[in-house]
Amino acid sequence: MRTPGYPVLMAPFIASNSLWLFFLIQILASSTIPILGYFLSLRMFPLNKKLAYGVGIILALEPQSILLSTQLVTETFFTILFLITLGKLFDYEERGPTSLWSLVWLGLFIGLATLFRPIGMYLPYVFLILALWKKITKNLSWRTFIIQALIVIGVFYITILPWIYRNYKTYGVWNYTSIRSGLGVVVWAPSIIALDKNITYMEAQGELYKSITPDGSQPNIDITKEKEYNKIL
Repeated sequence: MRTPGYPVLMAPFIASNSLWLFFLIQILASSTIPILGYFLSLRMFPLNKKLAYGVGIILALEPQSILLSTQLVTETFFTILFLITLGKLFDYEERGPTSLWSLVWLGLFIGLATLFRPIGMYLPYVFLILALWKKITKNLSWRTFIIQALIVIGVFYITILPWIYRNYKTYGVWNYTSIRSGLGVVVWAPSIIALDKNITYMEAQGELYKSITPDGSQPNIDITKEKEYNKIL
């Protein structure tokens, strides 16, 4: 099951039969990636402006990003939101633990990134590691650490909660996406079987699929069957 950010963004352009305009906006949006990379590099290495220029130029000329900006894929907008999230992590680091809005914005952009690609769900753990590091190195109280974590994770879940609730109303499960079990069954499990039985990946994949579907075809990764697929993994 795909996450909703990209389809929701694209839907008005499909409805108005102006998908070309969506592609134009996506291409223009992709031009912000080198700029964001430039400023992030400056924040990491403020005395090395040449490095920042180099990062910007590399990102501007990177062929894969240029290609993806012309395709119906989530990478362009997710990359933008991911880079903004990194910027908000720097805000949190620089402004200190009492900066409420830096925590709110951080949680919001992590949530928005996750709405485009579910891998964003791991970003709160990055924040928790950084917050714990600050607590240890700057001798902050556990109360401060817990408040920071609750704000960021709370705003993050508020951002993605409408989609989780939609899945509950539609499928009867409180879940965000089925991608974890999907990748496990379709990609990871056959690799493990192939190594364990010393057979090819395709043979392992066929063997696994036959144990799941009557005709041995690739299983439909349904969010309602995630527990069933997790048992296989």
